[in-house]
Amino acid sequence: MTYLSYLGFRIFIAIFYLIPFWAIYLIADLLYYLLYYLIKYRRKTVRENIKIAYPDWMEKDRIILEKKFYRHLADIFMEGIKAINLSDKETTKRYKITTPEAPNIPYSKGSASLFVGSHQNNWEYGALGCGLQIEPIAMVFYKPIKNPLINDYIRNSRKDKGTIMAPISETSEYFEKYYEQRPMYIMISDQSPSNVKDCHWIEFFGKETAVLHGPAKYAQKYNLPIYLIKTEKKKRGFYLVSARLLIENPLDYSQEEINRIFTEEIEKQIREAPEFWLWSHKRWKRKRES
Repeated sequence: MTYLSYLGFRIFIAIFYLIPFWAIYLIADLLYYLLYYLIKYRRKTVRENIKIAYPDWMEKDRIILEKKFYRHLADIFMEGIKAINLSDKETTKRYKITTPEAPNIPYSKGSASLFVGSHQNNWEYGALGCGLQIEPIAMVFYKPIKNPLINDYIRNSRKDKGTIMAPISETSEYFEKYYEQRPMYIMISDQSPSNVKDCHWIEFFGKETAVLHGPAKYAQKYNLPIYLIKTEKKKRGFYLVSARLLIENPLDYSQEEINRIFTEEIEKQIREAPEFWLWSHKRWKRKRES
C-alpha cells in the first residue's frame, strides 16, 4: 500500500509537471470554489480565528478577508504540487531573495544563524529557493510525511537545490551535527505547541496564546543571531523574500522576551496583508494550565 501510494504520487506530480502555470491557476480558481463553498474546508476555524484577530471589524469585512484567504490557499496548494519538480531557474525567478547578505554575512564571519518566520505567503517555495541563492547550507525544520517513500523523494528534491529538510523531532541532532558548517537554520514557529508546559504565553492579536520555545532555546544554546523572514506576494506565483536582523545577541534576553519580540513582529507582518497568512489552523486553542 505504501508503494502504491508513492507510485500514484509520482504519476500525479508528473502530470502537474506538464501542465503550464496559466492552467495551474485555472485549476486553483476551481479549487477555491470547492474548498470554500462545497467542502467548506476548516471554514469554522478560519471564521473564528479572523473574529478573534479582528473583533471590531464588521462581519462583511471579515467575510471579504475570509474569501481572499481561501483564494490564496488554493494558489499555494497548487503551487506546492507544481514546485516539487520545478527547475532551478524557475524557482529563483518565482522566489527571489532580496537580502542574500542576511545569511551570508554571519557565515562569512564564521557563525551559523537562525531565521524565524511564520506561515505567510508560500513557505514551500522558501524550502526550495533558499539553497539556490545563498552561500551557507539552508536547513528547514519540518514535520515528515507519513509515507516514507514520498517523504524521502521530497527531501531529496529539496537537497538537490541546496536545502536540507530536518525532521522537527530530530531538531537537537541536526543543530549539533551541522553547527560547525555554519548553516542558516530556518524555523517556522507560529504553530500551536503540543506541550503547553514548555511553551511561552504571549499576547497575539490581543489574546494570550501559546508560543513554541524552540527557536529561543536554540538561539541561546548556540548564541545565534536571529533574523526575521518576510515574504511578500509580488503577483500570483511570484514572491519577494527579505530578512532583517531581529536580535544580534540572544543571550542579552530571556527566552520569553525573544518570543515576545518575534511574535509582535509577526503580528505586524500579518496585519499588513492578512489574506496571506494561514488562518486555517487553530492558533488560540491552547489554554494556560493553572
